[in-house]
Amino acid sequence: MTAQSAKEVEQARIDSLGPDFGPLFHHIETDLYSLRTLWRIYVSFFGTSKERVELLNKSSGLTAFVLEKTLFESALMALCRMTDPPSGQGGKYTNTTIRRFSSFLTDHAAKESLENLITDAVEAVRFARSWRDKKIAHSDYDVRVKQATLDHASQRKVSDAIDAIAAVVRWVGHECLNTDLVTHPIHRRSNDEVQFIKHIFLGQLKENELEERHRFLIKSGDYEKAQQLSTFPDWVTYRPPVRTDG
Repeated sequence: MTAQSAKEVEQARIDSLGPDFGPLFHHIETDLYSLRTLWRIYVSFFGTSKERVELLNKSSGLTAFVLEKTLFESALMALCRMTDPPSGQGGKYTNTTIRRFSSFLTDHAAKESLENLITDAVEAVRFARSWRDKKIAHSDYDVRVKQATLDHASQRKVSDAIDAIAAVVRWVGHECLNTDLVTHPIHRRSNDEVQFIKHIFLGQLKENELEERHRFLIKSGDYEKAQQLSTFPDWVTYRPPVRTDG
């Protein structure tokens, strides 16, 4: 069996769901797969063990902080996008959201169960919308000066919200496509993020080894070899030029 291309998958959805609902559903599926991948990486890095967090922080505390913040906020934004109202700015824009699904299934016998699942998903994402509206996409002044607070956010809430959206997608698969959709992407290299962690771990071991060797060479007076240990290719050490105002 050969894997279908993205275009073939989209065409299959159009054939089954029609020219309007088919592309929308395909895009939501794609967004859900992307979000699950992003969230798996986040949890692997920052939600698995304190040792992994310490490893990342030891490598670069600032980079680890930016990576954690970026992945988490990206997940919240994705949740909001997929559960946004059907249109924005008074109908000027049409959104890619699960809240449009029921409009394509007005005559479906089980439409009410779909709408209940959509309502559950929107409610599950409510905390993320607080973050999006007051911190990520906008900057609420009362929040900035600590006169107001955001809804509590946690890894569990994000995971539950993703699953709530997946329940809507799976409903369409069962009721409209006569199939049990898998909403977790199948990765050919399912341990990709673990490989990333392993490379950092091994790199730190090697760095410790080189530092010990460097100290030995300095103590032995072999300064040339010591210098060679500290020499790296330019592409490794390159940083963009520092810019200043004025």
